[in-house]
Amino acid sequence: MQVLLCFLLTFTVCEFTEFYDLYPFYGGNFDYSYFPRAPCGESCETPCRQCPPSPAPPRPPQPPQPPQPLPPQPPPQRCNKEYLVIRKLANWHQAMERCKGMGSQLVSIPNEQEWVEVKKAIVLAGSPANYWTSGTNLQQYDTYVWATTWEPFTFRNWAPGEPNNWLGNQHCAFIKARHFTWDDWDCNGLHYYICEKFRGNSDQCQQSPPCQTCSYSQITY
Repeated sequence: MQVLLCFLLTFTVCEFTEFYDLYPFYGGNFDYSYFPRAPCGESCETPCRQCPPSPAPPRPPQPPQPPQPLPPQPPPQRCNKEYLVIRKLANWHQAMERCKGMGSQLVSIPNEQEWVEVKKAIVLAGSPANYWTSGTNLQQYDTYVWATTWEPFTFRNWAPGEPNNWLGNQHCAFIKARHFTWDDWDCNGLHYYICEKFRGNSDQCQQSPPCQTCSYSQITY
């Protein structure tokens, strides 16, 4: 009997020692890391392994958004102008048509730099006369525009007191070449005129006004 009790006591102590070695306690807190962890979704008595969060359900497809309108773009600046100084008399309407017949248009002067180039062309032509431009207020009497683009004047070089619409029938603008100023006149009056045309791929010029590459030449008839 004593031998049996010793055997049982020894077995119990050994079993407890082996259990402690395999599954130690730390300060009274049991370390469960030695236990196998149950797969996710299965219930378990012991702590389960950490599972990644379930993915969020896909969002329902959104209806396509209507395209946003683009902001208005300024018209491209056309460069490389060629000025044709025509020393033939014509009224304003004839000058418009004759320039078109040559593949050009009656001159417009939207900025100071182009005004400088127009004056150079007149000087090279050697003819200090009067020249029609495309400026007119026939469409609206209180506003002068360039008839080739219908853009209102933003640069002006009127002579003092002009435009005065003398006798109520002066609605077209011309250049007084002797003084390099502008004046209004009866559109049926006769003056020389200046045509302009654009070279190469000038319609694609996107430089900010005034154009930085404008050039000129002059042809006289």
